[in-house]
Amino acid sequence: STSAKGATIMIQPPNPVYGAKNYPKAIEALKQFATQNAYTYVDHWTAWPDATTKAILPYLKEEFGFPSAKGHEVWAQ
Repeated sequence: STSAKGATIMIQPPNPVYGAKNYPKAIEALKQFATQNAYTYVDHWTAWPDATTKAILPYLKEEFGFPSAKGHEVWAQ
């Protein structure tokens, strides 16, 4: 068994990326999976600027959409 008595399993999505079409749908499916299976879901996406707008760009590095220092700050809070 991979469970430990008293342990809490938490699931969180990766950071949002600018202009993604299918990615947000996959993240919503992850959230539904976590909820349906009684896992704690850490929804940090609400703290980020809207990923469909350029407002998110300062929070991301140009290559591959990884978080910038500013993005890491938002994620940590």
